[in-house]
Amino acid sequence: MVGSARGRGVAAQALRVVAVWALGDLHIPRLQLFVEPWNAASRRTAERVGFRREGLLRGWQQLGEERRDMIMYSMLDVDLS
Repeated sequence: MVGSARGRGVAAQALRVVAVWALGDLHIPRLQLFVEPWNAASRRTAERVGFRREGLLRGWQQLGEERRDMIMYSMLDVDLS
């Protein structure tokens, strides 16, 4: 089922709806999104929606016994287009 949705922009559309709702309707001034560096599809989705890359957070998240790097993206209420 998941494979059939890949490449159709479903994730970008869902992320855009949530971002517009959070920034516009709920008046949250800033959203943050964390993506593992190897996850190119999620990075492209974030950028397609309008999230801006802010940087690499080394050892940001604990997963099991190891700490993992994350790329942080943000979107501000002024970024809505």
